[in-house]
Amino acid sequence: MATFGHAPCGTVARARLSARPHRKFSLAYAPISAQILTMFKLFKRTPKPTGQAALGQGKGGQPRPELASYIVGDLMGCASLLEGILARIDAHIGNSGATNPQLVFVGNYLHAGGQGLATLDRLMDLTQEFPNNVTCLCGAQERLLLDSLDAPAVRLQRWLRAGAPRFLHELKLDPNLPPDDLVAHLSEVLGEARIAWLANLPLFWKSGSLAATHAGADPHHPLDQQSGRNLIWGHPEFAYRLRGDGLWIAHGHNAVESATQAEGRIALNTRPDETGRLSAVAILPDGSTTELHT
Repeated sequence: MATFGHAPCGTVARARLSARPHRKFSLAYAPISAQILTMFKLFKRTPKPTGQAALGQGKGGQPRPELASYIVGDLMGCASLLEGILARIDAHIGNSGATNPQLVFVGNYLHAGGQGLATLDRLMDLTQEFPNNVTCLCGAQERLLLDSLDAPAVRLQRWLRAGAPRFLHELKLDPNLPPDDLVAHLSEVLGEARIAWLANLPLFWKSGSLAATHAGADPHHPLDQQSGRNLIWGHPEFAYRLRGDGLWIAHGHNAVESATQAEGRIALNTRPDETGRLSAVAILPDGSTTELHT
């Protein structure tokens, strides 16, 4: 069973994904209004698609999730690229014959690609349609937005410095409004459903010896025994100290030129808003790993 951490406000809890019969399903589709998702799509084996390559294992053995797992890097408000990576994942699921696949997004959904709201709505739809297969983690952008809503007088400026104006302009909101006014308008535009969804995003996901967080973790402690700050903002020793429990952690946050896998870490933030390259990794229970990208 996969486990995931709740309470992005700082408390990390553990939960179990409820089990359902193993079924193949399709993630890629036309705009939501034009097509209904189905859990019963039959896949045909096709030649290996573009945007797919073997990812070097590096040191530290192989991550071995209990189920076929697909981890997607920072989306950065790029809804069109999200559709592209879902198509790559869909093809990989069909070609590999994976059953009950797990799809995990590592956070940073809102900016700076100019399609933050569409990205948010697409992810919400996926988690509602496939609650046992799709997990969206809380990233730094989501945490900053929630903090701004909770305490605009002291938290809003930090979010504005971190790139919020692009997202606010997309929503036709003026970032120069007084904090209380801006937050009131933002709450109205987002609506209760979106805000509640954001507030309930988990901090981590784990299956077998593979885990995903937004920005890594403290290498000295299990994921359910450390602060949300380590998982959302990173830990100073994550980049160079090996974990002692054999757990591989896939993450985003810090930008890399291309997806990398080595020494218990899988880095996936290839800044799609700047490069047009949205990266993901497909990892099967036997440890085989494939990079997918737009």
